[in-house]
Amino acid sequence: MKKIFFRYAVLLLFIILAMTPLSSCTAPDTEAEFEVEAVSKTEVFITGYLGKANKIKIPDTVGGKTVSGIAEEAFLGCEASAILLPDSVTVISENAFADCVKLGGIELPDSIAQIGRGAFSGCLELASVRLPDSLTGIEESAFSGCIKLAEIDLPAALSEIGRDAFLGCEALKAFRVDPGNTTFADEDGVLFDREKTTLIGYPNGKSESYEIPEFVTVIGNGAFAGCLGLTAVEIPASVVKIGEVAFADCQALARVSLPASLRELGDGAFLSCLALTEMVLPDSLTGMGESVFSFCIALNSVTLPASIETVPRWTFSDCASLSSVTLPDTVSVIDEGAFSGCPLEAVELPAGLTLIGSGAFEATSLESVVIPPAVLKIEERAFADCMRLSAVTLSSSATSVIEGAFDEGTDINLNEG
Repeated sequence: MKKIFFRYAVLLLFIILAMTPLSSCTAPDTEAEFEVEAVSKTEVFITGYLGKANKIKIPDTVGGKTVSGIAEEAFLGCEASAILLPDSVTVISENAFADCVKLGGIELPDSIAQIGRGAFSGCLELASVRLPDSLTGIEESAFSGCIKLAEIDLPAALSEIGRDAFLGCEALKAFRVDPGNTTFADEDGVLFDREKTTLIGYPNGKSESYEIPEFVTVIGNGAFAGCLGLTAVEIPASVVKIGEVAFADCQALARVSLPASLRELGDGAFLSCLALTEMVLPDSLTGMGESVFSFCIALNSVTLPASIETVPRWTFSDCASLSSVTLPDTVSVIDEGAFSGCPLEAVELPAGLTLIGSGAFEATSLESVVIPPAVLKIEERAFADCMRLSAVTLSSSATSVIEGAFDEGTDINLNEG
């Protein structure tokens, strides 16, 4: 009888153990499982983890020294589902927890002041983060690619948010800012500076259309970048500047009208807006960055205003549908790669043009081109790989035509000028 009872007891114990989650059986983490680097006589940073626990509890001391930070890439690619940080940690360094693809949530202690670049980037299961009241800075790309992160509360002390800090957070529908914060503010889940004159961040998870409030004068760098569901934006007459990559990778953005007040377009402002079909730039525009419309593959027509004197590098490069462009006579420089890879069949170069940069019209569909007399220099590969280009009219005033500006065999007619 005792033997039978013993067997049943063993079997019952086995069943209980089998049904118990592995994480709850994990032994407490020992100091030996953590690699450290001394940063002072009394403090160390965690530099690596040698264990395999599903839930990790980082100790507040190792070797009698206080753990005050998590070093670069210390837990890079770690497969733990939960990590508990001690109150002694003040710094989380670059890529410290990057690509921890099973990490579902993390509560940061009130000692944390800074979250480093890419610290939690690529944490695909990260759905919630508690940011402590002590936090003053979130660096570039800190939470980029956290596709399940749905909302974020920004504390009162926070004064710095780096570019792309929440880029690719496809589920993020709202920023919430503590009312006591003196640097940032929110309205309808959108992030602004405290005065609400600069739109800083539009959550990637908000979709369809958005009407920018009339109190906004600047659309910040990367403000709408990666908003895959955004289809239309109304920009008010108050806006004078659109920052770098402000609407980059808004792949569904098909409709946007630039106001008559706009003076500046930053680098890559509409880079890879795949659904954008046409663009009229306002007469108020005086400055354009590089690659503003690069890879806008549906863009088929563009009109540049008389206020533009330079078409910057790669402005319309690889716009695979761009068949029509109107250039004002005020344009004196068409810079490197400006129209490279566009199916332009014809273009009327402006009378005031003096420089055609390297690769400016490379791999276009031009059949013929007349170079204005004012052009002094044509740089290398300016018209290279233009397979249909059969006739070029060139003035003798062009004193510097770099070898290779045209493909070998291109028929060039030289006019006295």
